[in-house]
Amino acid sequence: MTITLEQYLIIGLYAFYLYDSLILLAPTECLITKSCGAWSIVVPSVHMEFGGKFIHLLNLFAPAALVFKANFSKNTTESIELESLNSLLIELKPIKYTVSVLVVILLVLMPILIVRYGTGVSFLCAALSSYMAIIALSAYIFLKRKCLNLSNRDVASIVFDSLACPPFAINALHRITIRQKFNFEIIGFSRAHLTEVQFSKFVEKLAFYIESQVQMQDESTTAGISLCELQKKLMEIKANDHN
Repeated sequence: MTITLEQYLIIGLYAFYLYDSLILLAPTECLITKSCGAWSIVVPSVHMEFGGKFIHLLNLFAPAALVFKANFSKNTTESIELESLNSLLIELKPIKYTVSVLVVILLVLMPILIVRYGTGVSFLCAALSSYMAIIALSAYIFLKRKCLNLSNRDVASIVFDSLACPPFAINALHRITIRQKFNFEIIGFSRAHLTEVQFSKFVEKLAFYIESQVQMQDESTTAGISLCELQKKLMEIKANDHN
């Protein structure tokens, strides 16, 4: 069976988006996400370790979700961080809308046009529309780089990848939020933003994950000591919940 150029284009759109949605997490990192107004916390899977890191696939159906990295081995205060976080959420709204537009153009409209009309005028118009959206997105990121806590190097990386490969632009919001340096106090944050059921499940998952990591960490190191302290804290929470 011969694969046509049009079919390669469609495969490429989804393949590059899938590839760009894979991220690596350090052993002491988890993800804090906000989608449709609700917060959730993702703990790495112990079965997805690769080279000392943990592979995680972002939700392909939620490119407009906010995704932050959090180091749960650090004991930090949360109040100051939330003020900065709320300011950032306001600046991210135009990017969320632009990303949603790119999803429709690149992953919905363009494949349909390719199947029905090939790589003709309609396809070129869709491609032009996507690049106009990407250019507008790039300009906004550049102008708002200080508010978005991005260095010039970060901006250059995001803009270059988006222009060189349009499917990468769909994850522009994720690329920005993952670069943020917020120090979440993970237990306090989860108590404040998750439901009781979600919090209990999170504690179970995190306790199971930390138990596997403590066995591999040197307890004399800073990371090892922090993990042991967090493990004790989680055991206390589980004991209180049962009582």
